[in-house]
Amino acid sequence: MTQRNNHTLVGWLCVAAGAFILATAAGLIPVPEEDINAPTWVIALCGLVFLVGGVMAFAGTRSRLNSLFAAILCGAFGAIGAWVTFFSPAESISGGVPFLAQSTNAAIGRWVFGFGTLITLGIGAIALREFLRGTKK
Repeated sequence: MTQRNNHTLVGWLCVAAGAFILATAAGLIPVPEEDINAPTWVIALCGLVFLVGGVMAFAGTRSRLNSLFAAILCGAFGAIGAWVTFFSPAESISGGVPFLAQSTNAAIGRWVFGFGTLITLGIGAIALREFLRGTKK
């Protein structure tokens, strides 16, 4: 398989995954209420991430539109991270340091997600600037 064929295959897989997640967020695919752990707009943003990633695979690396898609992708990731940072239930943040209390681990997790959100939004701002300036390296 050539590299272009690989991009096309990955693109279609991402578009299909994104469409499935968006359809789930829109209520077109029924999911039991107890299995939903985030607001529908967060689930929709997750679908958008896959969808935009698939479109980026089709656009090619030299397309100026990829800068716009990268900005959208980073904005969606940033919004998801911001929701986790500020609004997700503490019990949904798992892992951490074994000898620390769950509340401390949840606070550390929120700080880490918050830091990642800032980095992601910063990268998105750079991508948007590249799109608006018309530069593509």
